[in-house]
Amino acid sequence: TSSRSVADARPADDYLEEALQGVEWDARQLLMFLMRLGSARKPHKSRVLSAAQMLTQISQACRDVAREDQFLTACLGAKRGSGDRRGPDGAAEVVSYGFASRLRWACWEFTWHKVYERRQRSARAEQHRKKFDERSEQLRGLSELPLQVIERLLQAAQQAAEHTVLQRFPAESQGVGRWLAGAFRRGEDESPHKDRFTELKLSYNEHRALSEDLNDDLFWMLWNIAWHIANTARSYTAEAREALVRAERHLQRAFRGDRAQWRGTNLGGWFLLEPGPCCEFWEALPPAAKATTCEWGCCEALGPREAERLLGEHRRQYFSREDFQSMKEAGLSHVRLPIGSWGVPR
Repeated sequence: TSSRSVADARPADDYLEEALQGVEWDARQLLMFLMRLGSARKPHKSRVLSAAQMLTQISQACRDVAREDQFLTACLGAKRGSGDRRGPDGAAEVVSYGFASRLRWACWEFTWHKVYERRQRSARAEQHRKKFDERSEQLRGLSELPLQVIERLLQAAQQAAEHTVLQRFPAESQGVGRWLAGAFRRGEDESPHKDRFTELKLSYNEHRALSEDLNDDLFWMLWNIAWHIANTARSYTAEAREALVRAERHLQRAFRGDRAQWRGTNLGGWFLLEPGPCCEFWEALPPAAKATTCEWGCCEALGPREAERLLGEHRRQYFSREDFQSMKEAGLSHVRLPIGSWGVPR
């Protein structure tokens, strides 16, 4: 166990990623050990079976916690990733993790409701409908956003579910025919549900409660969660995985507010000589060095002393402080700085 808490100064997802990698590694190692022990030493098989049963119970508990999101909601429910941030017009720029998570699970439940309804499995459909209603009431009970905005988001979740399930389970492929239709991938078609979803997404200015970026992130989270469920139900594994990754990315931005765009340029030819970026330097080299194609070969051709002199002069003059100031004024936030592996001390 770690003495650090999820509420630590480190971002929650970084902490969890590190912890999960450790858990996954330990689980793999333990399972390999049990398998080998069980096959090699018969007297220990009863203990191996006992350990395997314990692991099963632990995995079921982890699954239930992850499914209900109890742990993260308890730790992060009321916390906002970047503080209670609002723009100049008073619109929210982030929401709490608890709000974003409940909204995600509401869409999750309603999409499964539509899937089972389409499959004519009314009992399972009703179970997911009840869970959706519970999630919806939890959202309405939060004072984080106006009730009208919450209702708009819940409507969007339903429209996204209706559209995606209709695309993966079209009306003409019910009964036996739907299994044949499943063998053929369908592209995304237009539908009234998609049109309504777009209308709801574009109406964020009506209440001015959400910034444009936050509105986009919440809506695209819903859209991709719905596609994840619909693709999962149709066994389109790759598409389901991609949709889930996109949904989680939007959820993280809605919670943490990290939406800054990277704008940068490449500073090639400065700390790593390349004939293209520093062509003038290359043209002035002696013939033997000029015939080479990389810094390593160039330095070998020049010899240690001459290489140190020429490269030192080049690196002192190639870029200046004024160049970096100009980049900053132009709106650049990052630079790519190639270096040779031999320039990094071990």
